[in-house]
Amino acid sequence: MDGRTARFDIDRAGQEPWGLWAAPEGAVEDVVLAEAQTRTGVRAYTADGVLLWEQDGHHSPRHPRVRPSRQVTASGGVALPPAFWYLLRTRDAAGSRALRTVAPQTAQALLAAALTGEEALRAAVARELPEVTDAVLVEAVVAVAGRTARVEERRRALHRRVSLLAEAWTGVPRTVQS
Repeated sequence: MDGRTARFDIDRAGQEPWGLWAAPEGAVEDVVLAEAQTRTGVRAYTADGVLLWEQDGHHSPRHPRVRPSRQVTASGGVALPPAFWYLLRTRDAAGSRALRTVAPQTAQALLAAALTGEEALRAAVARELPEVTDAVLVEAVVAVAGRTARVEERRRALHRRVSLLAEAWTGVPRTVQS
C-alpha cells in the first residue's frame, strides 16, 4: 500500500505473498503476510522468513474450512481480512510495549501465580505488568498464563509417570510353577 517491497521465499504449496504490514507501535519491522491453506487465511512472517503467527480464513460453501496444519497455535474467533488492518489502532500502547518486552522472570512469576489460582494470577498481572491497563488485554494475559499453567501441570504429571516407570524394577520375571 505504501510502495515498500520485499523478497519472500515460498516454502509451502498454495502459499502466495499477500503484502507487507508494519505492526502498530513498531512491534516488528516488516511482516510478510501470506495466504494460508484456506481462501483468506493468513500467515505472518518476519522479513527473514520466521513464522510469527497464523490465522484461519473465513469459510463459505464454495470455500469450506480445511483442517490447517498448525505450526504455532490454532486461531479462534473471526478477524478482519488483512486488507482492513491498516485501519486498526493499538488498544493500549504502553501495555502492548510492556508485553513485547516481558522478561523471563516476569513470565515465571505469572506462571507461578497461575498455578496457584486465578485470583493470585490477576494480582500478579497487576503487580508484574502495571503498564497493562486495558481490561481486554488483561483478560488475554490471564487466559494465556492460565493455558500455560495447564500445560505445565500436564508436563509435571507426565514427568511423574515417566519417573515412576524409570524407577520400576527391570529384572526378568521368574516363572511360577504350580
